[in-house]
Amino acid sequence: MEKDKQIELIEQNIIPIISFAVGASLLLSFATTKYEPLLYVGLLYVSGALLINTVYLLYLIIQLIKNWDNNYEIFIRIGITLINIPISILFTYIVINHLL
Repeated sequence: MEKDKQIELIEQNIIPIISFAVGASLLLSFATTKYEPLLYVGLLYVSGALLINTVYLLYLIIQLIKNWDNNYEIFIRIGITLINIPISILFTYIVINHLL
């Protein structure tokens, strides 16, 4: 039963998980190849991911208000979504430092 709960939690957090995975893949691809166009793709991606994750976070906050009884799982989902913020800032910092 615990394994089913873990799979369900991953499915509920698919947006921030995919967001992190794609961002990390772009950064690692650039780090290994030094292919300059990846920098611009990465900046565009970070902008889009920021927008999507912000909308998702607002959705979670609304769900938290509506379903206060189920707040533990929603808080976990909010936490996982918020973890992407410092990671995105780090990725952006690395890219900007390379461009300058």
